[in-house]
Amino acid sequence: YEKEELGLEIYKRGKKLNSFIRLSQFNYYNLGDLYDSFITIGGIGRMTRFVTIGFGIKIPFEELFHMRYSDIEVTMGTSF
Repeated sequence: YEKEELGLEIYKRGKKLNSFIRLSQFNYYNLGDLYDSFITIGGIGRMTRFVTIGFGIKIPFEELFHMRYSDIEVTMGTSF
Protein backbone atom coordinates (compact mmCIF):
# COMPACT_ATOMS: atom_id res chain seq x y z
CA TYR A 1 0.00 0.00 0.00
CA GLU A 2 0.99 3.62 -0.36
CA LYS A 3 0.82 6.21 2.39
CA GLU A 4 1.48 9.96 2.46
CA GLU A 5 1.95 11.93 5.67
CA LEU A 6 1.62 15.68 6.15
CA GLY A 7 2.24 17.06 9.61
CA LEU A 8 3.25 19.88 11.90
CA GLU A 9 5.41 19.27 14.96
CA ILE A 10 6.10 21.76 17.75
CA TYR A 11 8.94 21.21 20.26
CA LYS A 12 9.67 22.67 23.68
CA ARG A 13 13.34 22.41 24.53
CA GLY A 14 14.42 21.33 28.00
CA LYS A 15 17.66 20.31 29.71
CA LYS A 16 17.07 16.54 29.49
CA LEU A 17 13.75 16.11 27.66
CA ASN A 18 12.40 17.86 24.57
CA SER A 19 8.62 17.53 24.68
CA PHE A 20 6.56 17.81 21.51
CA ILE A 21 3.07 17.79 20.05
CA ARG A 22 2.51 16.63 16.46
CA LEU A 23 -0.56 17.08 14.27
CA SER A 24 -0.53 14.70 11.29
CA GLN A 25 -2.74 13.84 8.35
CA PHE A 26 -2.32 10.52 6.49
CA ASN A 27 -3.57 9.70 2.99
CA TYR A 28 -3.89 5.95 2.37
CA TYR A 29 -4.34 4.52 -1.10
CA ASN A 30 -6.18 1.22 -1.82
CA LEU A 31 -6.97 0.49 1.85
CA GLY A 32 -10.61 1.27 2.64
CA ASP A 33 -11.73 3.16 5.75
CA LEU A 34 -8.89 3.95 8.18
CA TYR A 35 -8.28 6.76 10.66
CA ASP A 36 -6.35 9.52 8.95
CA SER A 37 -5.93 12.47 11.38
CA PHE A 38 -3.81 12.07 14.51
CA ILE A 39 -2.39 14.06 17.39
CA THR A 40 0.81 12.76 19.01
CA ILE A 41 2.08 13.89 22.41
CA GLY A 42 5.51 12.81 23.62
CA GLY A 43 9.13 13.62 24.24
CA ILE A 44 12.66 13.01 23.02
CA GLY A 45 15.55 12.72 25.45
CA ARG A 46 19.28 12.14 25.28
CA MET A 47 20.48 8.92 26.92
CA THR A 48 24.22 9.34 26.26
CA ARG A 49 26.26 11.77 24.21
CA PHE A 50 25.28 10.10 20.90
CA VAL A 51 22.09 8.13 21.69
CA THR A 52 18.59 9.61 21.90
CA ILE A 53 15.30 7.91 22.72
CA GLY A 54 11.81 9.16 22.01
CA PHE A 55 8.32 8.15 22.99
CA GLY A 56 4.82 9.31 22.18
CA ILE A 57 1.14 8.44 22.24
CA LYS A 58 -0.59 8.77 18.85
CA ILE A 59 -4.35 9.36 19.18
CA PRO A 60 -6.84 9.64 16.27
CA PHE A 61 -8.95 12.83 16.18
CA GLU A 62 -12.10 10.77 15.56
CA GLU A 63 -11.67 8.92 18.91
CA LEU A 64 -9.81 11.57 20.90
CA PHE A 65 -8.54 10.28 24.29
CA HIS A 66 -9.87 6.76 23.65
CA MET A 67 -6.85 4.54 24.36
CA ARG A 68 -8.31 1.56 22.47
CA TYR A 69 -7.55 3.23 19.14
CA SER A 70 -4.26 4.85 20.18
CA ASP A 71 -0.69 3.74 19.48
CA ILE A 72 2.46 4.01 21.56
CA GLU A 73 5.53 5.04 19.58
CA VAL A 74 9.11 4.43 20.74
CA THR A 75 12.11 5.54 18.69
CA MET A 76 15.85 5.27 19.19
CA GLY A 77 18.35 7.30 17.24
CA THR A 78 21.69 9.00 17.22
CA SER A 79 22.85 12.59 16.99
CA PHE A 80 26.23 14.02 16.13
